[in-house]
Amino acid sequence: MSDTIEVVEVVNHEDGSATYTFDMTKNLSLICGELGLKLLLFCGALEKSPEYAFELLGAEIDNMLKKEEEQ
Repeated sequence: MSDTIEVVEVVNHEDGSATYTFDMTKNLSLICGELGLKLLLFCGALEKSPEYAFELLGAEIDNMLKKEEEQ
């Protein structure tokens, strides 16, 4: 297996949520855990929610893509 993350199953639930099953190497699993913990620690230090951090990140990506389109 290469260093990729593959979605192997998606189960949609009646309440609108979903459960995802991923296939990845042990190394990638450890990296994902590390990154998740870092995100939570930074959010806690700034007293912001992870949802807020993802909104900021999404807005930044949108801005970057718009700038690329303008060039």
